[in-house]
Amino acid sequence: MDFFEVVYRRRSVRRYKPEPVPIEDIKKMIEIASLAPSAHNLKPWRFIIVYNREIIKNIVEAVHKSVNAVVSSKNVPKDLAQKYERLRYYFTFYIDAPVIIVICGEKVITPSREAVRLAFPEKSSASPVNSIEQSISAATENLILTATALGYGSCWTTGPLVASDDIKKILNVPDNQDIYAIIPLGKPDKEVTPKKPQKFEEIAQIIK
Repeated sequence: MDFFEVVYRRRSVRRYKPEPVPIEDIKKMIEIASLAPSAHNLKPWRFIIVYNREIIKNIVEAVHKSVNAVVSSKNVPKDLAQKYERLRYYFTFYIDAPVIIVICGEKVITPSREAVRLAFPEKSSASPVNSIEQSISAATENLILTATALGYGSCWTTGPLVASDDIKKILNVPDNQDIYAIIPLGKPDKEVTPKKPQKFEEIAQIIK
């Protein structure tokens, strides 16, 4: 597949064939992920590849526990709890995935962010911009596009991070790192149809 076909064929795949994903293919995904741009060239990303069925099951159980806590909380309105409950599948579907990649990132404060924080304390604390998170997202996009090019399905999931503290304990993630996403991988169990792009006029503005 050429680059454009890869991008069109990248879909969120949640059902996989049971065949294993060779570590050589995983290494290629990580290699290409590491070529992503990063703020100050810090390359803050770290990857945990989990084949172990018991560990994946433990992660899913931790997510179920956290989801239960959310939907049963007295602080969450009933209608919102019901909406959140419907997301449970999307947070746990990967229990049978051949492999998951847990994407972590080092807790780094860039020089530019620290300088702005000192100059404008109130402004910087309210800013949603996080260059480290964006750097890790760029690496994640490279990874899932490479997975597509190699014939695998993947899904960029962040919902499971409701249980991030428990997942860090399960995987022994060091304190100086956070978990940013879980990416299940496998051969799609059915043919993946290419996506249709949005219309240019709906999402873009030209200023001359």
